[in-house]
Amino acid sequence: KGRSRRMSGQKGSHTKAFEQAKQSIGNAKMLSYLDYSKPIFCRTDASDVGAGGMLYQKKDGRDLPVAFFSRTFTATERRWSVFEKETYALTAAILQWESLLLGHHFVAEVDHRNCLWLEKSENPKVQRWRSRLSEFSFDIRHVPGRENVVADALSRCHPLIVPYPQSVSAFQEMVLPPA
Repeated sequence: KGRSRRMSGQKGSHTKAFEQAKQSIGNAKMLSYLDYSKPIFCRTDASDVGAGGMLYQKKDGRDLPVAFFSRTFTATERRWSVFEKETYALTAAILQWESLLLGHHFVAEVDHRNCLWLEKSENPKVQRWRSRLSEFSFDIRHVPGRENVVADALSRCHPLIVPYPQSVSAFQEMVLPPA
């Protein structure tokens, strides 16, 4: 019961963000190929439950998505600080698209200002990730959270925790509309 109450409290804001992301993704005709003669952007975000990101380029004032990334955090990762989660989201997304990004300069966009000072962090985890990212050529830029809709939704669109039904009738009540 505690889990279902927690879900319903988050439902409104998560649903709105997810619907906005769905609309943005749905409006895109298709994924684009990278044009290495144009700037490349990597936008990431982390939530309490996972990390998400979008690799894209701009054309005629529109964001053209190239690839998407989404991953659920493990129980241990969920206990990390916000800074560690945001840095991990950035690291995981860049490594996911390593074959596309290695050897090409790009702009990493994050909505957590502390990531701008990634190189000054003394956190051992962050230092390991920074060391792994040292082979990439990129600048980090802050974007307001309200502009980070797609990455935000991708960081949250993970399986919902639904209580396991104890009987067939309980399952039917969960799934079927009332008669």
